[in-house]
Amino acid sequence: MDRRKKQPWKILGKSDIINVIAGVALIVSLIFIYQNQYNKIAILTACIAGGLMNIMNGVKTMKDPKSKTTGMTYLMMGVVLIVLGLIITQYVMK
Repeated sequence: MDRRKKQPWKILGKSDIINVIAGVALIVSLIFIYQNQYNKIAILTACIAGGLMNIMNGVKTMKDPKSKTTGMTYLMMGVVLIVLGLIITQYVMK
């Protein structure tokens, strides 16, 4: 039973590395959006990278019992950002 409880935290221990990679992807996709505002892939990549960063920060924040609600808020906003990105890419003209 202890092994199952520790397994997700091993993966989430690498959250800083995932945040850095998502941050680089966000910056690159924002540059592409600046160059061509109708680029659906860049818009979707930016929304997914931003949402992933929020989700990873929320999971890290939820570890602390005092700030569990803040972590849940980060988690929820990350999911909302990803869903909005999927919706926005359907309405991009081109």
